[in-house]
Amino acid sequence: MQGEKTDSSLDAGVAELAAPIEAAWDSIRIGLRRDLGARTFDGWLKPATLGNFDPGTGTLDISMPSQFMADWVHSHFGERLALAWKTVLPIVRDVRVVTVSDAPRPSPLLILETAPEPLVERDPHAPKFDPRYRFETFVVGKANEVAATAARTLSTSPNVAFNPLFIHGGTGRGKTHLLHAIGHAFLAAHPGSKVVSMSAEKFMVEFIRALKENDTIGFKSRLRNADLLLIDDVQFIAGKD
Repeated sequence: MQGEKTDSSLDAGVAELAAPIEAAWDSIRIGLRRDLGARTFDGWLKPATLGNFDPGTGTLDISMPSQFMADWVHSHFGERLALAWKTVLPIVRDVRVVTVSDAPRPSPLLILETAPEPLVERDPHAPKFDPRYRFETFVVGKANEVAATAARTLSTSPNVAFNPLFIHGGTGRGKTHLLHAIGHAFLAAHPGSKVVSMSAEKFMVEFIRALKENDTIGFKSRLRNADLLLIDDVQFIAGKD
């Protein structure tokens, strides 16, 4: 009888968590679509659905319709998903990408309509840096103080001894934060400079497109002519042919 009571209480606890988990998932999906771009998100992450959640271990399953998609999402977006969940809903401490062939169709992604902004001609390649990610908001500790100092020096000094600069570390150490902070500070210190910022996924998509369109020279030229080139999650393209 005691065991049955415990199981019932556990089920009730999981049911109470369903609403905040679903709300957090909606927020995370909107953020991922904004950061990765509609094409990448719709191709890989839109089919993802919520799976089981274990409140004891804090492990949440993200279900994909095929093993291939599950493997790809785990390899390319696993760390990003885990960090997003820890940030939005800390009770989720780990994320597993699993395969469920009969997974339900994902709920529609709600994009809130906003008042139309005045049309401003904008460079489609201009970087979009998160306004929250600046040096002023970066928390410096023993694990990242060297990277933070190097990043600030790179973004503000006219000449630097280290070029290129690689920032390496585990999940949640602030690598993306520093990347955006470099972009903000560099543009402030060097107005009018040409900055190119992209994720590893975008790099691969644009490179493959350039191959198909026989425009690899133009692709290389755009990157080489940049005053500052920033690539996030570069480990995903390291060692690739």
